[in-house]
Amino acid sequence: MSAATTGLRDAAAILGALSAASAAELHAHALKLGFLPSCLHLCSSFLKSYAASGCLASARQLFDETPRRDIPLWNTLVSACARSRQPHHALLAASAMVRAGSRPNNLSVTSLLSACAQLGVWCTGESSTGTP
Repeated sequence: MSAATTGLRDAAAILGALSAASAAELHAHALKLGFLPSCLHLCSSFLKSYAASGCLASARQLFDETPRRDIPLWNTLVSACARSRQPHHALLAASAMVRAGSRPNNLSVTSLLSACAQLGVWCTGESSTGTP
């Protein structure tokens, strides 16, 4: 692992403890340095940080501005919505994930079950993700 990769992972870990204002400042700096949106690990960390500080709109905007979305990034969005008490948004994100060609995995299902529990309904795999 290169020093740059190690540094990015360390920075990403620190983001979890930051306020929304601090995350926004670091986000702007990472954009200026060219780390975003190409570093999906860092994008995911910023997304988590925004959501944890109650700024789900900023998290969603960052996700929408990320051109390359892998399954872990999709899972971060679905989980962030569920943890932010936005179960409908979690279900919509999972549906968009499937439409984009990404296949939900065990982490996706865990977040979806949390969203369904918040809604007080049983979701089937077919109705929540569009796949059996």
